Amino acid sequence: MLYYLALGSNLGKRMDFLAGAVNALGDEVTKISNVYETEPVGGPTNQYPYLNLVLQVETDSGPFAMLRRVSSIETDSGRVRGVVNGPRTLDIDIVFIEGVRVRSKDLIVPHPRAFERGFVIAPLADLSPSVALRLSPSLFRAINRETPRIGSKALPGVVDVGSLDEIINTV
Repeated sequence: MLYYLALGSNLGKRMDFLAGAVNALGDEVTKISNVYETEPVGGPTNQYPYLNLVLQVETDSGPFAMLRRVSSIETDSGRVRGVVNGPRTLDIDIVFIEGVRVRSKDLIVPHPRAFERGFVIAPLADLSPSVALRLSPSLFRAINRETPRIGSKALPGVVDVGSLDEIINTV
């Protein structure tokens, strides 16, 4: 199965949490988007900005096995659930699964709010423009109309900060 996972972090060593999640998923990660810094959406005020990226993952794992796996990775990163849209060390959402739809109390795929989130659509467009277009035609068109890279005109508050490898190697 081909998965697209959205990752975000706005507490602690944000880049380390993202890199740790990529490493935990191992060889099943087939593509990694650039990293984008974004302002928090919803939740308490005065949160730090998020670092976000999207992964393409190819695995035989079913949707609920993948959900358990990413939840375990979040827990291992010190994620504490409590405040809705609150700050977190690591958040991993299953955004899209090629050819699969899921609707249960624990998991909905495609992700029900991905279409309105520039911090998901921008990195997703790096990996799969066709999936980004399917999930959010209006955001996808804004991205591509304004600039080939994300800029302040296309999606205010969504800033491309580079590839994960480039950033890690400069830290």
